[in-house]
Amino acid sequence: MSRFITLTGAEFTDKTLPVVRSYSESILSISGLLGWFNMDSASVLVSGSGKVSQLKDKSGNGNDFTQAVEVDKPTLTGDLNGFPILHFERTNSEYMNWTGVYPTGAAAKSAKVLLVNIKDDITSDISNILSHNSPISGRHALYMNTNGGFSIEGPDGSISSNTIAGQSDAWRLVIAEYDSVNGFIKLTSGGESVQSNGAFTVTNASLALGAGNPSSTVNTATMDVAEIMIFNDTITDKPDALATIRDYIENKYGISV
Repeated sequence: MSRFITLTGAEFTDKTLPVVRSYSESILSISGLLGWFNMDSASVLVSGSGKVSQLKDKSGNGNDFTQAVEVDKPTLTGDLNGFPILHFERTNSEYMNWTGVYPTGAAAKSAKVLLVNIKDDITSDISNILSHNSPISGRHALYMNTNGGFSIEGPDGSISSNTIAGQSDAWRLVIAEYDSVNGFIKLTSGGESVQSNGAFTVTNASLALGAGNPSSTVNTATMDVAEIMIFNDTITDKPDALATIRDYIENKYGISV
């Protein structure tokens, strides 16, 4: 059940009532949704130390994010427009593993959608956001580069990487897409998209939030995360689905994406 509604554009008369839109129903109806996460109380399992051990999947697929090691767990902190956010600290090597199976193979399509604020000292090393990099021959990487830009990479040697600069220290809706059928990877953020074309096949079926690999502390990030969606299809080529996601983010968190 959604915790908020929007009445944007509604008109009241003595004969009509405003249309009330359920964003939960709208997001859940998007084709190919494998996992959906935010930080409301029903979606977060907090340990006795106040750290987060589980993000519960809101899609109904049971594809949670988990972390059993106490020192590696992120923390629930602050708020964005009154909603809690999840904080990861690089110095503590905090990250979480996804229990789902990431789309792989020659017929695979996928999309990672995050509302994220990278707050790292990015000049020293990259900051992995949502990736599985090992082996690099089958990777699907989304990270903050040392130039302060989001970067996307596919399997090594098969397709070039792309970067959108100037994306750190602000809330961004970032979308990373991998399409083996049509042969491209695409990165979208801040009203800009970059794409590389070429034949490739993603084979790494796992996924880490805040690290380069599952069960690893490689190139962790200092970042805040408010929303995550994972799809077994591309999104930016579907205007209605993309508009639904953007409307949901903007109305809930009071920001422009």
